[in-house]
Amino acid sequence: MGAAALSFPAHARAGTYEVVACAAAQGANRAWVPFNTDASGLVTEDGCAAVMGGAADGLSSRDRVPAPPNAVAGTEAGWRFPAPPGTAISRITAQYYLGQFSSGEWLPFLRTADGTVLDSCVPASGQTRCERGASAFDPLGPSSSFAVNTSAVEAGVRCAAPSGTCGNGVGLNAAWMAMYSARVQINDLLLPSLVAPTGSLWADGFQSGARSATVAATDNTGIRSTWIAIDDTRRSSATRNCDYTRTIPCTNETGATLSLDTRTIPDGAHLATVGADDAGGNTSSESRMIVVDNTAPTAPVNLTLDGNARRSINSFNLAWRVPEGQVAPISAARWSLCPRGKSTSAECITGPGTTAQTLDGVAAPAIGDWDLRVWLVDAAGNANPSAAAGPLRLTLLGHDPRVRIRSVRRAGRLVRVSGITRARSGRINVRVERRVGGRTLRVQGTVRIRDGRWTRRLRLTTRMAQFMRLNAIARFDAQQGYRAAVARRAVPR
Repeated sequence: MGAAALSFPAHARAGTYEVVACAAAQGANRAWVPFNTDASGLVTEDGCAAVMGGAADGLSSRDRVPAPPNAVAGTEAGWRFPAPPGTAISRITAQYYLGQFSSGEWLPFLRTADGTVLDSCVPASGQTRCERGASAFDPLGPSSSFAVNTSAVEAGVRCAAPSGTCGNGVGLNAAWMAMYSARVQINDLLLPSLVAPTGSLWADGFQSGARSATVAATDNTGIRSTWIAIDDTRRSSATRNCDYTRTIPCTNETGATLSLDTRTIPDGAHLATVGADDAGGNTSSESRMIVVDNTAPTAPVNLTLDGNARRSINSFNLAWRVPEGQVAPISAARWSLCPRGKSTSAECITGPGTTAQTLDGVAAPAIGDWDLRVWLVDAAGNANPSAAAGPLRLTLLGHDPRVRIRSVRRAGRLVRVSGITRARSGRINVRVERRVGGRTLRVQGTVRIRDGRWTRRLRLTTRMAQFMRLNAIARFDAQQGYRAAVARRAVPR
């Protein structure tokens, strides 16, 4: 059975804990230490694994039978429970069986470190036998409990003869002490030693989202748990595996990282505390004030544009007022510019604001109508594009490309259209067409502009070649800062 399975947390007041052994610990003993000053005449044995009762059961000490040799006067054997440094034993509760079968030369005992005997027995005058406790173990049977203040307790037998030896038994023991079950209460007055916490929760600035703190601590009885509290209410903790069959049940904590979701805490100022509890429930902690803000700012107020929303110069400046009621101050702004009527599109562009209250030099990606939206970012990093001001409609008109058809020449079915434009490069769609009834007959093609000049040759269809009156059309789509334009000219006969 592993240590974790043998952990028995004590139900004691803060500053105390209980260490259990033998039948009280499911057959385990990790706290009582044997001693024997006469191994030839005395015996100590650990029989906790299966306690049934009797002089040789549980944590037992007794005379060695059969004799000889007999135990030497002044020698003793037994089991000792030492309190950890910095603590004291305040109570022992046990089920045991002690006694002797002699004229009183033996001393079976339960005693404190200074020799104070808590329980023993001596045969009455004229008797040769005495005993305390029950020879048969009953898990539900009565226990003896003693309030003490000592650094150790001991259970064993002693040859109390003033000199010589004590008579060991031949078939039965002459003296015995058998501890079936023990619960020792430790009083711990030392507080854990807490290392300065680290982690995002302990960093300066506003707190938002998931945060963490790393806590390390040491203690004479070990660290049972570490925790984070907000306004004196524990919100996150880590309980460690402690083994209360040991005098020092827990190990030290070298660094536990605890998580805290600040979104479960109202925005505003709070007292954050990290702490550690030792095996007995003593606590050490460290606190600091934090400011939590998990709420994105509301929309900018009074979003305005400097001048006409329709312009040919591709630069737009905007300003606004920040809303009131923010926990963390507004630190920045962001914007999006989308094609008219679209709030989400692959054609949208985004960017940062110039300051928290202005936006200068926004340029549209192309000529046309665009919707501008602005939202705010606070010092805690909160932002919500859905809480944006706008849309504010911006129109980039572009420059007049001044498209002109300079000449149109017709030779049979071939038509050559040439022209000029202010645009130094780009493309122009050239077509020749004729409206016939409800239909338009058309031939067309695209030509590249080179240094502001362009020429396109088109071949008329057989039917179109029959008409003497045709129209040449040059269409320039918005591009490179120029707006769309169309030029027309009749095709000569």
